[in-house]
Amino acid sequence: MEATEIVIEALPTLHSPLNHAQLKLLQLFARDIPEEDLNNIFQLIAFYFAEKATNAMEEFAEQNNITEETYLAWSKEHLRTPYRAASNGFSL
Repeated sequence: MEATEIVIEALPTLHSPLNHAQLKLLQLFARDIPEEDLNNIFQLIAFYFAEKATNAMEEFAEQNNITEETYLAWSKEHLRTPYRAASNGFSL
């Protein structure tokens, strides 16, 4: 075990403000990783969370009977706050 791994493994016992996922990422990045690999890792993480968000939204839509027609109707709604005419005769 490398010295950096020992220090990182000791962090949780030191009441680190870092959570488990952050500590694991620190362990991963404690090694010298080529820039291209780093970019690929970050892209994979982004895709992972994008897929999770998409799946959660699809599940929400299914549970609430939201269809493409619902989204289309919502896109045409005008929900802005109506403004009253100002006392000087001008309105927004």
